[in-house]
Amino acid sequence: MKYYFFFDLDGSLLDRRGNLSKRTIEYVNYLTGKGHEVIITTGRPFVGAINFYHELNLKGPLITDNGAYISNPSDPNFKEIKLNMTLEDSHKLFRLVKHITISALYNVDEKVYIYNYDERLSWLFHVTKKEDIVLCDFDQVNAAPTGIIFTLLDEHQTYFETIITKHFKKITYRLWGTKDGISLYEVYVIENTKGNAINMIIDMFRVNRDFTIAFGDDLNDFDMLQTVGHGVSMLNARNGLESATKYQTYLTNQDDGIVDYLEKVFNF
Repeated sequence: MKYYFFFDLDGSLLDRRGNLSKRTIEYVNYLTGKGHEVIITTGRPFVGAINFYHELNLKGPLITDNGAYISNPSDPNFKEIKLNMTLEDSHKLFRLVKHITISALYNVDEKVYIYNYDERLSWLFHVTKKEDIVLCDFDQVNAAPTGIIFTLLDEHQTYFETIITKHFKKITYRLWGTKDGISLYEVYVIENTKGNAINMIIDMFRVNRDFTIAFGDDLNDFDMLQTVGHGVSMLNARNGLESATKYQTYLTNQDDGIVDYLEKVFNF
């Protein structure tokens, strides 16, 4: 029976340095060689995931942008699904929170649009060429984002969250954390989740949900783990994710936790 595997990248399939181990690459190749489908399912933009797609020699769909973008880099005839924020909403939001925003950014294709460049956020850029970085006010560009990252002072959390809940019906926010008095938010279209993207894949390929497996480590993986037939949280997962599933890896992402779990629990 063919299984569909949905693997988160950061904190799950990748090690702490953001790399794929030799063991992981070999095991994924083993799975695909057996006829199973391995689908990267990540919050990263396409440009931040495509290298891993090729490194794993994948040929099927790719889910990026926390479920907002479903593509297949190996199939030019694949009908891509991309769910963007409207320009009206992205422009309006920027104008309403610009005065409290320390820095903000979003990716579209191979470019990253940045308001107030902050080197501390460079790990989110996923670009290799300086010319792909566009410094701008977001209400002055016509590139619609799938989501936007904002940083602001902790003291502005209530204002920021109230603006979104009061003025917008189609977008919501996720607080990723705070450090040194600065909060990191992601704003995205409500329907854009990994779980919804997986449901689209299930419908598209008429997949039996009982033969779907997913691994994740963070709160944006919550609905993904509940959507599949067998959802597994990483041993290194953020507090709160354990309530999404009763299954957990025995090792962390640093020690090939996904491969270790699949070898111990399943016999593919």
